[in-house]
Amino acid sequence: MVNLSIIAWNIRGLGKKEKSRAVRNLVATKKPGIVFLQETKLPKISFAIQRRLSGNLLQGFCFAPTEGSVGGLLSMWDENWFEVTSRTVNRRFIALLGKIKEIQLECAFINVYGPAADAEKRDFFEELLSYCEGLDTPFCIGGDFCKLYKIRIL
Repeated sequence: MVNLSIIAWNIRGLGKKEKSRAVRNLVATKKPGIVFLQETKLPKISFAIQRRLSGNLLQGFCFAPTEGSVGGLLSMWDENWFEVTSRTVNRRFIALLGKIKEIQLECAFINVYGPAADAEKRDFFEELLSYCEGLDTPFCIGGDFCKLYKIRIL
């Protein structure tokens, strides 16, 4: 049996030391295989920042930078548990395609930060749906969908 723990958190900015410490403590306590952070509000994520957040537990990381002062995504994973073979980075989602090593299962993990503005939701969910329909593996989506119930895709 595969033991998997995923953390998804709208962090609302990683600029303060308290936020970084909170992420690091959560990672150290829960020892997740994957962490999805939304709204990092950082234009770039360095290896040093990633190490400060996850220590030695999560070696892999991929990010989408902020646009202006909003947004930003960070996905981190345990490379001993999940082997990433490809990544898709979008301003609103990061998709990690790869294999869960223990059971040799090819799959995808998708970190989402949905738009808050109603006018942008339809296009975003159509784009995400189109991406997911193109996958030929099981996938897991997590993140901040910003009131998904308000949009209906036909």
